[in-house]
Amino acid sequence: MTLKELRNEHGLSQQELADAMGASQPGVLKAENAPDPQLSTVRRYIEGIGSAANVAASLEIVAVIDGRRYPITMKGPNNMTITSLTRTASATDATTVWRLRAWDEPALEERFLSEGVIAMSADEIGDMTSWPSDDELRRRLRAGTDNRGEQAIGMFVRYWDDFRNRMKPGDVVVVPLLGRRAAIGLITGDYEYRFTENEPRMRHTRKVRWLRTVDRSALDDGIRKVVNAPGTICRIKALGAADWLMG
Repeated sequence: MTLKELRNEHGLSQQELADAMGASQPGVLKAENAPDPQLSTVRRYIEGIGSAANVAASLEIVAVIDGRRYPITMKGPNNMTITSLTRTASATDATTVWRLRAWDEPALEERFLSEGVIAMSADEIGDMTSWPSDDELRRRLRAGTDNRGEQAIGMFVRYWDDFRNRMKPGDVVVVPLLGRRAAIGLITGDYEYRFTENEPRMRHTRKVRWLRTVDRSALDDGIRKVVNAPGTICRIKALGAADWLMG
């Protein structure tokens, strides 16, 4: 079975797999078409399928000689021995990991960290404690701005669904900060609307217990690519992301 056939077997698009791998859609296409792909690429591809499908997935390297099967030990980075090229899902792989971008503004970043919150939007839609219908949310978004097309409005409906409904206490969140840093935390509260907050961008919030701040260069490659990617909010689907970030 080719890599493409394996992806299709699990009902995944190239973009869905790219998101799970922390890669790009052209990168997935290149891996599928490569005549001699690197083992590390194939491993990430297989693990990405597992992450996207929410199942355990691993790559096993076995030599079959005269009918006998020999698991292969290989040398990894820094000449470290890899006794197994397999990776199975751990308990924390079920933990949802989010990337939320702020506004690249030091004062707001400082408030995130000092107040133990994350926040989204310039508050053009008002209180979201009672979730409206998608049509009502679209109406509010249209009324709140004059320059968003329907495609952008649909994207923001998804953003709000993620922030208001899908994000849960216990999930992990990563916030890119200025200076190529990133803050890592655990979401501890449900959605809250701050009626009395003067800064509109700090009204729609969730409580967070911050764990640490790291340089983005220290992040795992798959995680770093999603953290650096554009967009307001998205999931980091790379297998092992929660383990790595909480470690």
